[in-house]
Amino acid sequence: MKVPPLESYGSSDIGLVRTNNEDIWERAPEYGFFALADGMGGHKAGEVASKQAIQFLTYSIEELLLAREKTWDQDDMSGFMKLLYENTNSWVYNYSRKKEQLRGMGTTLCSILFFDDAVIVGNVGDSRVYLKRDDALSQLTIDHSMENVLLSEGKPEEVAVMSKNILTMTVGTSIEVEPQIEVVTPLPGDVYLLCSDGLSDYVADSQILQCMEESESLSESGKNLIEKAKASGSSDNITVVLVRLLNEREKKADLFRQ
Repeated sequence: MKVPPLESYGSSDIGLVRTNNEDIWERAPEYGFFALADGMGGHKAGEVASKQAIQFLTYSIEELLLAREKTWDQDDMSGFMKLLYENTNSWVYNYSRKKEQLRGMGTTLCSILFFDDAVIVGNVGDSRVYLKRDDALSQLTIDHSMENVLLSEGKPEEVAVMSKNILTMTVGTSIEVEPQIEVVTPLPGDVYLLCSDGLSDYVADSQILQCMEESESLSESGKNLIEKAKASGSSDNITVVLVRLLNEREKKADLFRQ
């Protein structure tokens, strides 16, 4: 497996209202893997769900890549990623059955994996993966939400009266899950943003793009995005993970510094 030169930054903020942080993020740069989960459930069960999902998926990715016995292509890895998401769902669901206070816990889950000449994107729920390429920002994931269902059915008037967005799919709340898996061809200079809805529900895509363009580094961008969400009144935990594919000039600079 060939992992391209990357730089990354991640941060999670408890936000303005919550007393605990149910967001969890992880990175395994040696495998080109980055993931984020936003848990839900009472008695701090959301923290358990997101932590279990992230740990299980990351461990599974590492084991899969270490155990390679033949050459796999992008289709193979896309299929494996779908299977790993399904296995993660089963793990969290079965874990929730162990204690009464964990019943019904669940979590969103999104990830990116740099695999040879592709980026494999996975998603369940409404945590998002964005791609900033040049001066444009595009959402690579689809929110598994009632809002999207109603919009697809041509019922925007019903969306307007919803008190809050309702998720139609999460990891761990049911026996089966149908993850979204996409394959993207990366280009040098691309920046991938993984975020929880503590950011995306309060900061418009155009504002996210502006914030990223005005920042001089990934760390500055991440910090500014979190502060923007808090300034916009975010009542949720806020987590951002930024990953940039280095261009040729930056690769050479890294080699020189070594």
